[in-house]
Parts: sequence; structure tokens; C-alpha cells
Amino acid sequence: KSSAPSVVGLFRDLVVNRDFWAICGLSFALTLVRETFNDWSVDFIKSEAGPEVSLRVASFLALPFDICGATGIILTGVVLTRISPRFQRWFIAANLVLLTASLLLLPHSSSWGLYWTVALVGLVGFCGLGPYSLLAGYFSVRLRGEASAGTISGIVDSVGYLAGVLAGSGFGWILDHGGYPIGFRVLSGVALVAALLALLLPTSSHHTGNA
Repeated sequence: KSSAPSVVGLFRDLVVNRDFWAICGLSFALTLVRETFNDWSVDFIKSEAGPEVSLRVASFLALPFDICGATGIILTGVVLTRISPRFQRWFIAANLVLLTASLLLLPHSSSWGLYWTVALVGLVGFCGLGPYSLLAGYFSVRLRGEASAGTISGIVDSVGYLAGVLAGSGFGWILDHGGYPIGFRVLSGVALVAALLALLLPTSSHHTGNA
């Protein structure tokens, strides 16, 4: 049974670990998308639907983000337990490419009808929250084994919280200068970077002893 490595040794190893930086980068990118939609999806739907849709209705129409996100979390976990580890990163990357496409289409969806806007908001939740949910748990354990999982999970979550700070004020600044079309292009770029980072995710567990 492996014992927990020293904190100094663990940090020294993580600094030069490509897989660790990929997980942290994904945590930052996907938390940024998640928190942006938590903060702004109701306002976006209200602005796209026009004055005939009340804030209460817009809040209801934003629910697919969370409902589809919860479904995506469950299905992503189920799929990852049933496919080979070497295919897991490709599955997650494919989800994030679909997330990128959804974000690019969102600013144009109102011209197709409000139902398309709501459906795309749900698709963003479905594609983004599944991979997001695995980072501080599943992949933290896979990176260095159970002995170091708690420390790594805490770091990964902390990186995500930094992104959460930017989701409100940072996205608001973008909206002031370019509106939702520019805002969603920026988010789509973040999602595309996340898709590339997903290809660097660890595909095997690394259990180590004392550092």
C-alpha cells in the first residue's frame, strides 16, 4: 500500500507534470464557461426573447443548462467506465468540440426561434458540465493515485474558483464592449483550448510512494 508523499515532494513533481497542468487548464476553462452561464444565461435569454418574455419566464427557460448538465455528468461518468482509458481523452475532447460549436451558434439562434436558443443553452450544459465534473475527482485520482488525490483535487478546484471570479465581471466587461456575439466567440475559443487540453489528460493511474 502506498503512503502519501511529502507536500514538498508532491508539489515538486506536479510542477513538471504535463498531465497536472492539463487538468488545471481544463478546470479553469470549463469553470469559466460554467460560471458564465450561471451568471448570464437568464439575461441572455431575456435579451434574445425581447420584452414579451418576463424575467421569470427567462429564468425558467434557462433551466435546461442545469438539467442537461446533470444528465451530461451522469452519462459522461457511465461512458468513461465502459471505454478504454486511451479513448477517454478523445471522448472528452469530442464533447468539448461540440461545446465550442454550440457557443459559436448561440448568438445566431434567436433568428431561428427561441426554442433553438433554449436547446443550445441545454447543449452547452450537457457538453460542458460532464467533463468539468470529473476533473477534481476522477482525474485527480488517476494522476497520482489515492494517496495524493486530496491535495491535487484541492489545487484543481482552486484554479477553477479563480476562473469563477472572472466569469461575472470579466464577461460583463466583454458584453459592454462587444455584446453577446463577441462574448460567446471568446467563450468558444476557451472551449476549443479546453478540447485541445483534453487530449493531454492522463490515461493511466500513477501510484507513487514517498517523494
